[in-house]
Amino acid sequence: SANTFKDYTPSMFTAKIFAPHPEKLQETSALANATPLPHNYKLHLPLRTVMDCLTAAQLETISLACAQHERPFLRRSRTRKSQESSEERPGFFLGDETGVGKGRQAAGTIFENWVLGRRKAVWFSCSADLMVDATRDM
Repeated sequence: SANTFKDYTPSMFTAKIFAPHPEKLQETSALANATPLPHNYKLHLPLRTVMDCLTAAQLETISLACAQHERPFLRRSRTRKSQESSEERPGFFLGDETGVGKGRQAAGTIFENWVLGRRKAVWFSCSADLMVDATRDM
């Protein structure tokens, strides 16, 4: 129905200097009513990457993913009732539809973490054919 999807506009990276997405983006009405977790994450990507390679919507996803990576896991101790911080980092699930640029978003997230000295990344895809796109985007 007409109320199932709404046009998507990034809530971060709204300045006119950031490239708009070439296609109209939409999200479900349920997601449109959800607010991302607040964060103060500042991207460290090179300016050329930000300005020449990524759209505002893609930058927003990279920012949200990297903010998630900044949060260490808290583990509840079995012997104590306290929580302990871990060196492990939470993941980020990216489920955008075709044409949004998941490859660029994943590559940008990996690149951001690389700039910060985090050298390990795992990239899952449902299609071996996407390896060509992934290699291009990296």
